Amino acid sequence: MDIVFYYAYRNIAGNGILQPLLWDNEVEDISCHGINVPIFIWHKKYEYLPTNVEINNEGMINEIILKMVYSSGKTISIASPMVDGMLPDGSRFAATFRNEVSNKGSTFVVRKFMEDPITIIDLIKSIYVFSRSCLFMAGNRVENAFLSYGCYRSR
Repeated sequence: MDIVFYYAYRNIAGNGILQPLLWDNEVEDISCHGINVPIFIWHKKYEYLPTNVEINNEGMINEIILKMVYSSGKTISIASPMVDGMLPDGSRFAATFRNEVSNKGSTFVVRKFMEDPITIIDLIKSIYVFSRSCLFMAGNRVENAFLSYGCYRSR
């Protein structure tokens, strides 16, 4: 019975074959670059990986995109084939519809909402922000700041 409930929820209320990836807390980014191409993810530990999940027909990818778009309260069509939105769980997404924008057909990217937001302590521990800058801000009671740094690696 649990399997029947899982597939019913996944396919009706959820986002189809993407739902397990959306439930995984270690996955930060999900991207689909068209049909017959593996879906790629950005994993917190293993970084950029292809999955064994693949969308094999245009109808399925369009259905997934339409579910995401409608759940965000926006619309997408051939007349307006690009959309940026937010899923009910707070994840952001960008999608293109059919062949109007992308040669490979419909595409999408989902950036998942972080369960634990980054704190200043996390920034101090990371290699990207110098602790001196953080101490300066804390010592001078800077409440709002924009930190800019050179990045040697990007995804």
